[in-house]
Amino acid sequence: METRPIETLLISLLLLALTALSFLGTYLATSFTRFYLGDYHTLAEVIIFIGIYILLSALTVKVLIMRSPLEVDIYGVATFTMTSDEAMYWKVLTSITMMGGMYFIPLIPLFIRPLFFKLFGAKIGDNVEVAGTLAELPLITIEDYAFIGGNAFITAHAVTHNLVILKPVKISKRVVIGVGAIILPGVEVGEGSIVAPGSVVSMDTVIPAYEFWSGVPAKRERSLKVLRKSALNKC
Repeated sequence: METRPIETLLISLLLLALTALSFLGTYLATSFTRFYLGDYHTLAEVIIFIGIYILLSALTVKVLIMRSPLEVDIYGVATFTMTSDEAMYWKVLTSITMMGGMYFIPLIPLFIRPLFFKLFGAKIGDNVEVAGTLAELPLITIEDYAFIGGNAFITAHAVTHNLVILKPVKISKRVVIGVGAIILPGVEVGEGSIVAPGSVVSMDTVIPAYEFWSGVPAKRERSLKVLRKSALNKC
């Protein structure tokens, strides 16, 4: 991936600033942790540092997105070269999100991961479970009761021939994305559908409601309309 020196400098300075502020916040808490927690103060301070770093990273991403959203055109796509200002902005957002969020995913309990992803801009409905990883969170929508299996990966970007392509991804209500499945940019999965474990859903694929898709690339295997609608109506 081609990166200009100014991009490396800017990203490094931002990450260093977030780290420094996190250390400062942790330092200010040391008198409390050492007085009340004794020998356990070191563990508490590590947790405090991580918490502050995540919150500051999420706040930085939120502020940047509010000032300049990741925008797509009327066709639902954004395309720019790797050396453009748009690419630099995308790299900044991605770097802060990865360093401040995705690297700490293994430490985040499953039941609060949806809130964790929301902090970084994802649109996530009620009763959603996310055991996998999401990228370009402001461009990802996951509706109510959806399930994203472990090691599944959902991304709204692709890089090809020195171009960055951004396309929103939508996971509708009651969708199941199997363990290890990959969802690429521009994909829309209809309500109640299932993507089998290990499948790869190609860019711009639209999966209708109540269908089972599997394979690499994923293809329709069968309809789930009667089975899934009947089961879900009983819930």
